[in-house]
Amino acid sequence: MDRYADACRTNSAESARDLFAEDAVYVGEPFSEPWTGRDRIVAEWEEDPARLEGFECTVEAIAFNEDTRAGAAKWWASYPRYQTKEFHSALLVWFDEQGRCVRYLEY
Repeated sequence: MDRYADACRTNSAESARDLFAEDAVYVGEPFSEPWTGRDRIVAEWEEDPARLEGFECTVEAIAFNEDTRAGAAKWWASYPRYQTKEFHSALLVWFDEQGRCVRYLEY
């Protein structure tokens, strides 16, 4: 989760590529269309590079299950560019054996 937050802070698509498995599924908000596959996730990441100008975030892991390689975290972020400047989210994330994200859900 710290690697994800660092990739967001630096707005690095290459760092994002390293975070996700080839067939990862990323759901950025409830009921939205998932981004499926690392290439799609990175393409979306690169879509609007200015979206993260002045971006700040904090992540706090709250649970992790070794057997399922699934974890939960609290996420706080501020986006000065948007009218709603602060977001508080819960993240549910599943990882593969290499520590790459295979499923990401943000609520």
